[in-house]
Amino acid sequence: MRVLLAIDGSSCSDAAVQLVAGLAWPVGTSILVLAVEEPLPSSMVGLAPFPAALDGGGPDLTESLRSGLADAVARLEAPG
Repeated sequence: MRVLLAIDGSSCSDAAVQLVAGLAWPVGTSILVLAVEEPLPSSMVGLAPFPAALDGGGPDLTESLRSGLADAVARLEAPG
């Protein structure tokens, strides 16, 4: 079985990680964890090049998503 788990740092995605970690998956199951961020407003799509202020939140958001991703993976890799 293959599972895709998308997280965004919200409390809802934390609950999803907790749920997925708590389920008994068949042997051989692989879980892909994907960190996502809020898309640009449709009025901004098509602008080129994107101004720096519209880069999706900058390094702080990117680091926050990386940290959340690492935490989710650690929780899913934990015994049990």
